[in-house]
This record gives sequence, C-alpha cells and structure tokens, in this order.
Amino acid sequence: MRTFFKVILAMLFIVLIMTISFRDKKTKWKGAIEEEYGVTVVKNPKKPIYRNNVFSLKEDLALGKKERNEEHMFFLLTDMDADSSGNIYVLDSEDVNIKVYDQKGRFLRVISRKGQGPGQLLNPIDIYIDDKDLIYVCDSGNNRISIFNGQGDFVSSINFKEYSAGKIIGINPRGGIILRVDKTSIESSMSFITRAYFINMYSDRFDFKKNLYSISVPIMQHFRKGEKGIALSIPYQKELCWTLDSSGNVYIGESQTYEIQVFSPLGKQIQRIEKEYEQSKVLKSDIENYVKEQFQFDRKEGIFWS
Repeated sequence: MRTFFKVILAMLFIVLIMTISFRDKKTKWKGAIEEEYGVTVVKNPKKPIYRNNVFSLKEDLALGKKERNEEHMFFLLTDMDADSSGNIYVLDSEDVNIKVYDQKGRFLRVISRKGQGPGQLLNPIDIYIDDKDLIYVCDSGNNRISIFNGQGDFVSSINFKEYSAGKIIGINPRGGIILRVDKTSIESSMSFITRAYFINMYSDRFDFKKNLYSISVPIMQHFRKGEKGIALSIPYQKELCWTLDSSGNVYIGESQTYEIQVFSPLGKQIQRIEKEYEQSKVLKSDIENYVKEQFQFDRKEGIFWS
C-alpha cells in the first residue's frame, strides 16, 4: 500500500512540475519590439504565448430559434449591430430591410424597404451604429450610404461615384469616418477581374481626408475548356480585416502577410504587429481540380460564359 501511495505521490509531483513548466512557457514571450521610422514594430514568433483558447463564447440570446413567425425569419442575414440601449439591429440583404429587436429578442420594428428612392435600400451589405444611435447602412445596389435615426426615420444619404460603397469600419471620437471603398477593373487581356480595396478617412461630412491602406486583389479569372468558358472566383487570395478601438485607433490586418497595421485617429501609422509564419503553397493540381469541379457544377446548372 505504501508503494502504491509513493507511486501516486510521484505521479502527482510530475504533473505539478509539468503544470508549472507549462505555465512558464505560456507566459514567456519570445518576440521583439523595435522602432522603425517612428513606427513601433512588434515582432511575434511562430508559437503563441497561449496554447489554449484565450476566451470562450457562451450563447446568451438566439433570434429566431424558438419563434416561428415572419418577424423572426431571416432570408440573408448580412450584418448586425446594437445601439446604446442594447437594441439589436439585423441587416437582411435578401429581405432588404433592417429588423430591430430589444435586449431580450422581442421584435420592435422594421426599418426601410426595397427601392431606389430616399431612405430605400437595394442591396444593403453593412450596418454601423454610432454613439448617437445614428444608423449608417452601406448600400452597394444604390452605391450610397443611407443614414437613419434610432426610430428608423431617414436622415440623409451619401452617394459614391468613383468608388463602390464597401464597408463602414467606424467613427472615431474626433468625428472621422473610416470607410472601405472598392474599385473593380478588368485587365486588358480580359483574363482577370481585379478589385482594389481602399481604407479611407473622411470628415463628418464625408469629405475625403486621407487614405490609410490600399490593396489590389484579382477576384475572378476567365477559364476555357474547349468551346466553353467560365468566370470563376479565384481562391486563396488576400483578405483584409479591420476594427476600431474606443480611442479611435484603426487596426487593419492582412491574411497573407500576418501583419496588423495600426493608425491613430489622425490617420498616422503608429504601430505594426508582425508574426513569423510559413506560407502554405497552392499546388497546380489544386487549381486544376478546383476548375474541373466548377465546370462540372456549372454544366449541371447550365451556366456558362463564352
């Protein structure tokens, strides 16, 4: 029996040592912080500090899970936001409206409807609510941003000409509006369709102030197979993500470079966060299989371009 307890104690001791060792590895950061031309550069190693999840999410509310009525049905939920009272605004691109619910998920009202007139939407893709509870809706169909008050009354709209309305990143404490706008072009060879993304800063009247970041990405390519042709989305391309913190700093991340650029509320770059990585290679066979599968799919659907 004593031998058994000695074995148990020894095992517990080993587990304790491993736990302490794991914690040491967990909290030790092996990166570096440098200054380059007035920009703070944070260089992270491949291995992160935390091996487990830093946080976990728990469901607090589900809209339309129990209810079976039109007020809780979504055809194409594209985006959502909440106002200062906790009311939830759900943007439905297919139903072309905004459904509003209180904190407990009870339906309150519908904002806007399909159309091209003032306050109407055609293809809404993004919603943002500022600290005054003004609702900004990015409408790619009408190529404008429509603004509503908290009750859903139409306030004004901003039309775009040179660019396509993309995403509303946020409004900083100085009133600066951060937007992502797009511009699509067709290459002279007609093989590629390229889209340029611009993250710009505007005044509270939507006057252009500064470009923070831009990137050009080929989004579609024309393939031929015999006499048939098809335009396919190009997979494995660069993607951007972004956010705005409470101080008005803008964070812009790029998927393929593992970098996050940080800009101040005045639009000056103040930080760059990097991470060591090994880029995954896209094999030629992967591309060929992708094209082959799409041709087979479109043959069934009867959708071809020549």
